[in-house]
Amino acid sequence: MPQKINISLGDKSYNLTANSPEEERRIRLSAREFNVALEQFRKKYPDVPELDIVMMASLNALVSNAKLKGEIEAIKNEAENLSAAIGEYVDNIDSISR
Repeated sequence: MPQKINISLGDKSYNLTANSPEEERRIRLSAREFNVALEQFRKKYPDVPELDIVMMASLNALVSNAKLKGEIEAIKNEAENLSAAIGEYVDNIDSISR
């Protein structure tokens, strides 16, 4: 059941709807990580306009997301390769035992 939640991003609060407890957890975790990145950029670049800081924090999050997608794809490929190797191994055992 959808649940209304409130999160803070930077200095603003936003009312959102989470469609499941897992989605709420992901939203809250993402907001927390975004705020940490935002604060780090603010400290590192104190003279940079706020919009640029937000853009850098957003890009940072997207780069992390792209990296994870690449790692997931590599794991999927490795799993497929292992599955094929196991299949060949089982086929060889079957042919030897006949």
